[in-house]
Amino acid sequence: MGVTAWSAATTHSVPSGATCRGGRSRSARFRAATPQGSAPPPTGIVVLGVADRFGRRISFWHVTRYGLIVTVTVAVSVTYVRLHLLALV
Repeated sequence: MGVTAWSAATTHSVPSGATCRGGRSRSARFRAATPQGSAPPPTGIVVLGVADRFGRRISFWHVTRYGLIVTVTVAVSVTYVRLHLLALV
């Protein structure tokens, strides 16, 4: 499939009454798969379940370690950019 065919295939708009396999709309399929009034589980819980199924345990401290690294990196970057912009004014 060429680039133009791929872009044409992925950029079309889907009408609101579009149906999936089985003749039901996507939202109707979602409502049928979940109990009435419930929301899907958060992504983090799904990821933990999939990792556990494949034998990989993800602990709280494992997630916290990566989260702290990202938080500190973003804080330092934002501080640098703000100081850099103040120096240019």
